Amino acid sequence: MAQNRMREALDLDLQVLEILGVSLSQTPPAELTIEELVNLPEMTDAHKLAAMRILMTAMPPAYLADPALLPLIAFTMVHLCVQYGNSSFAAYAYGFYGLILCGPLKDIESGYRFGKLSLQILEQFNAREIKSKVYALFNIFVRHWKEHIQATIEPLQDGVQSGLDTGDIEYVGYNGLLVCWHPLWAGENLDILENRLEQYINLAHKIQQEHFTVCLLILKQMVIELVQTQDNTSYLEGESFNESVMQRMAGNITAIFYAYLAKSILSYFFKDYGQSVKNAHLAEQYEVAASGTAYLPQYKFYYSLALLALCLNTTSQTNIKTVMEKVEDNQKQLKEWATHAPVNNPHKYELVEAEKARFLGQALVAMEHYDRAIQGAHNSGYIHEEALAYECAAEFYLSLGRNEFASLYMTKAHYGYRCWGAGAKFKDLELKYPELIAKISTHSQVGFTSNTITTSTINEKSNGLDLLTVIKASQALSEIILLENLLEKLMEIVIENAGAQTGILLLEKGGRLFIEAQASVKQDDLTVGQSIPLENNQQLPISVINYVARTQTDVVLSDATNEGSFTIDQYIIDHQIKSLMCTYIVNQGKLIGLLYLENNLRVGAFTSDRIRILKILFSQATISLENARLYANLEEKIQERTRELNKKNVRLKQTLQKLKLTQSQLIQTEKMSSLGQMIAGIAHEINNPVSFIHGNLDYIENYTQDLLNLINIYQNLYPDVTPEIKDILENIDVDFLKEDMPKTLSSMRIGTQRIEEIVLTLRNFSRLDEADMKPVNIHEGIESTLLILQSRLQAKPGKPAIEIIKNYGNLPKIECYAGQLNQVFMNILNNSIDALEKLNQERKAEEIKSNSSAIAIRTQVVNPDLIVISIKDNGVGMSDSVRQKIFDPFFTTKPVRQGTGLGLSITYQIVVDKHHGIIECISAPGQGAEFIIQIPCWQKRVI
Repeated sequence: MAQNRMREALDLDLQVLEILGVSLSQTPPAELTIEELVNLPEMTDAHKLAAMRILMTAMPPAYLADPALLPLIAFTMVHLCVQYGNSSFAAYAYGFYGLILCGPLKDIESGYRFGKLSLQILEQFNAREIKSKVYALFNIFVRHWKEHIQATIEPLQDGVQSGLDTGDIEYVGYNGLLVCWHPLWAGENLDILENRLEQYINLAHKIQQEHFTVCLLILKQMVIELVQTQDNTSYLEGESFNESVMQRMAGNITAIFYAYLAKSILSYFFKDYGQSVKNAHLAEQYEVAASGTAYLPQYKFYYSLALLALCLNTTSQTNIKTVMEKVEDNQKQLKEWATHAPVNNPHKYELVEAEKARFLGQALVAMEHYDRAIQGAHNSGYIHEEALAYECAAEFYLSLGRNEFASLYMTKAHYGYRCWGAGAKFKDLELKYPELIAKISTHSQVGFTSNTITTSTINEKSNGLDLLTVIKASQALSEIILLENLLEKLMEIVIENAGAQTGILLLEKGGRLFIEAQASVKQDDLTVGQSIPLENNQQLPISVINYVARTQTDVVLSDATNEGSFTIDQYIIDHQIKSLMCTYIVNQGKLIGLLYLENNLRVGAFTSDRIRILKILFSQATISLENARLYANLEEKIQERTRELNKKNVRLKQTLQKLKLTQSQLIQTEKMSSLGQMIAGIAHEINNPVSFIHGNLDYIENYTQDLLNLINIYQNLYPDVTPEIKDILENIDVDFLKEDMPKTLSSMRIGTQRIEEIVLTLRNFSRLDEADMKPVNIHEGIESTLLILQSRLQAKPGKPAIEIIKNYGNLPKIECYAGQLNQVFMNILNNSIDALEKLNQERKAEEIKSNSSAIAIRTQVVNPDLIVISIKDNGVGMSDSVRQKIFDPFFTTKPVRQGTGLGLSITYQIVVDKHHGIIECISAPGQGAEFIIQIPCWQKRVI
């Protein structure tokens, strides 16, 4: 291992495992309760303990030479622990499996839990001899997916010391390597990191770990090139590391990946985006070597930034679709990692989103993401990535022509790189953007984002507007879209920071100036939205306002009453104004407003520097103002359009309701018409043959009687018959025939009469011949409906009978549409039967027997003009929410394809609309349902 012979070491480990009878598992362990694994018994099998040791030693060479074997080694170790028990090696096994879960298997939550379990096992067995190994696994591959990367550095140092104490030189190297790389990712000052590197490079030489040494030399050369400006244009090329060293790394895919990653990052920082993309692409084939480590988010982050920057800064026909697909793939992973480690990755994701939005021309979206990236990096302490986010944002604002903001953000970026110690980088910014970078106050000793940044001409630091205040104010303004809210916030910021007693904001509309906001410290008053024309106001120096508006020249007067060109202005004379300032506000060369400030307490309250800073503030405010005014106009148009749409919507709803009702009527009418036609057809087809039979029964009865009389006479005249006739008479039982024949004919007559009654009932239900309203017997309609439903009411296998309880009053004939009322009875009775059948499916035979299913039908006369029909079942009932909707068109509680939701809607229309009656439902869950119908005996005629 020390001499970089990793493949040979790995092959030897696998051969020993084969001798011990252990083969590599191809599948992960079955679902385990992670926290309970600590309670497994102790492993005692000597061969299995030996196998665990060999598997443990196989992991480092596999990681460096053949990473595809890593999952199989981890699976095997955990399988052995679960089957044979825990040992000190289990601490390594669980930590190693945590690595695999966080890496290839993409289960970070479980991986982190296995990592914590490895520390428990380590403590349980007091396994000092493998502490260096376990610390390396957890802090290199697992911890950073859930915790701040800074939290890994001290434990990694402990891992180095533990390895030195126990002679585990190999893991001294691994821990020591990341003790140096992790501070880089955490944003440690590069001068401090350079000193740290020297110590660990010396250690690497002493312990003769070539892999360790090479990877540290890559980092050292990277740091040198960030700190010191290089004469050559190559990256990662110097005394510490160069191309000749890289050629000796064949087989060490981890070091190769580190080298290409370092080149890609350096190229990106110094804006050689083509080289950055090229090196990131070269690193891609070795990406497996970074699996599970903190290098992976860094690689995805800078790869995406380089791709987007190349698209933004080149005119070549870059394959945009391929680039965006790669960026989206990287972003998908960064977003996932950000959810698990919100202290490490969200700001990286946000910065890439900002650059992507910039490339797509989505300026407002980009602004939002830049601010999130800056704030996220700052909150998590990533000073270098905060500086990078500021730099990207500055270039974005510069591309928009917003030089003031570009200056603010670039100055912040410059200062951030200084704090990081990246001398070559901040000097590169000075060369590229000398006009954007303001001088930094040297008096502040606090951190990066809390420094006051001032230009060289700004002297008032204690009470003046500084650039940081402007940034914060601008960010606050950019988040406001409502015009009145924006004006309030803007005036608050100006009055609070500009040292004014009174402030007035005028905005241009249609070639005239209107006062839109006024603020007064003395009166503690702030009003907005008055839109007072300038000419109607006497509380302003009109000559000053007109001058600034006409010439677009700022006016700053230290003592307006006694000096300057406006001493004769009546307002200034009347109020003896001291300090006065009026500045114009333009957007894209067009005057959009004026800001007027005054301070009557002291002379010289306003300086040219204040105007300059206020202009920077208003450069953002103009964007926000224009957006707010556009939004206000849009809101007005939307409201007007909304009112129109609401009117149309009401009409549409009414039309839709009518269409629904018409549709439901058509459907149900067609349904009942079809049923009526079918019933009428059946009745007709039955009626013809039955009438024929019934009509001929009289003749058959007469003929039969004549034949019987003939037989009687013959028997009286010829009592003695031949043997042959005697045998026939005995066989046919003449006496029985004479007695039974009249009874049979009588039964036939009764049967045909019953069939005629049924046919009449069917015809009564269909009422095809009664389209007009006429007096009818309601009970006949109910009876005909019950006859149609007889098959559903009778008992069948698995379905008990449903009892019909009738309580008919003495009703007069009711003037109605008989066929339609029959339809009402059919719909209600069908629903009652459905409810009872549903209830019976849920009840046991004993329950059904004790409380049998029944439908009670009651009719009565309420008064000479009104009758009531009640149909009540003892079924499942319904909730109040359902009951309130049952008469709505298309509402149904039945399963799909078993109900249209039209039956009761049509019922309601027939009763209420057609017959001017009332229908209501009384029901509760488990209490059945009762439908009460009130119908006038006579319908009023419209004359």
